[in-house]
Amino acid sequence: MTRKADNCGPFELNWLRDPVNAAEFLNSMFEDHDKDAFFHALREVAEAHGGLAAIARKTRVSRSTLNKTFFEDENPDFSSMSAMLQALGLRLTVAPETCAARKRTAPTLVRPKRTAPTDEGDKT
Repeated sequence: MTRKADNCGPFELNWLRDPVNAAEFLNSMFEDHDKDAFFHALREVAEAHGGLAAIARKTRVSRSTLNKTFFEDENPDFSSMSAMLQALGLRLTVAPETCAARKRTAPTLVRPKRTAPTDEGDKT
């Protein structure tokens, strides 16, 4: 049985199991530039995936080390962060800030459907 995170109910935990949802959730926390909020969100995603014990098995790092690294330590190292995200089915990426802003505000372009030419054409 999955242990529930502080602020997550069954619906949220189920929603966070989807890598697309988890990535969007973590990205939104990352964009706030609040390290504590990001690591709290990371813990909630980990809980949705079976908790730190399950992540420890996937990363082959002890649960206590994961807890200390991500939730007690001020600055986890890159390899720890990469391993944790990989165990969650996620990866860290970098994108130009202008693209991220453009993506949120740009209208969706819809191309008109092409119609097949008809045999009726011009009759002159």
